[in-house]
Amino acid sequence: TIGQSGDTISIPSGATLNSAGTTTLADGQNMAPSFFGTLSGNQSVANGTTTIVQIATEVYDQGSVFDTSTYRFTPGIAGSKFYIYGQASLSNLTVDKALWVYIYKNGSIFYATNVGNTQSGVNDCMVSFAVIDTPNATDYYDMRVYHNDGSSENLRADNDETNFGAFRIMGA
Repeated sequence: TIGQSGDTISIPSGATLNSAGTTTLADGQNMAPSFFGTLSGNQSVANGTTTIVQIATEVYDQGSVFDTSTYRFTPGIAGSKFYIYGQASLSNLTVDKALWVYIYKNGSIFYATNVGNTQSGVNDCMVSFAVIDTPNATDYYDMRVYHNDGSSENLRADNDETNFGAFRIMGA
């Protein structure tokens, strides 16, 4: 046994901690804060318009870091790396048209990816993404989509096909 209840045990830089038995670290700190959310229903997206994805259903929100009214993730801590991920699924995308997914950071494009529909008879299109970033305490992120299909199309909510999440992977 090392220490007493309430004690802080420091392990200096360069030291190694080995455990032959069960190791339990306080409160899962390496994964918190974190969140995962989905659409509450299909969302219409107009052609040629970059649109914020309305992630309004929180599956979990450890640390209250996701705002379902602004659809923003704000980590609230500095110096930690976060894994930010999700996907968007669009119904009825015409052949030779594309769906783009963007992660905006503080109102500007931070990450972008897309997929085009190249197969006749295949209408649904899904784009997944994952990115790692080290935000400061006040940075915020939201997910946006864009398509060039010529008419409004729906982001799909069934089976949580459109979702957005993040978790802390390391840091202070």
